Amino acid sequence: MRWAEELLLVKNEMEWTTRYFQHRARVWQDRFDDPLAQPGPKAYAAWQRAQWQQLAVDADRLFRPVNSDYVPLVT
Repeated sequence: MRWAEELLLVKNEMEWTTRYFQHRARVWQDRFDDPLAQPGPKAYAAWQRAQWQQLAVDADRLFRPVNSDYVPLVT
């Protein structure tokens, strides 16, 4: 019973992880889109958004083949 519960949690954590990475990318995109942002912070926000988005893409790519219940989240 414990193994079944742990398996369920790990499968869900795969989705949660990818969704969190996407969320962080959106947060940094919002900071980039701020019309009052100066060029330096704007560049940093773009870099951060790219980093978080790449984490989401990588997680999605790695989780798909090992979790038959995983719903692709990155297009």
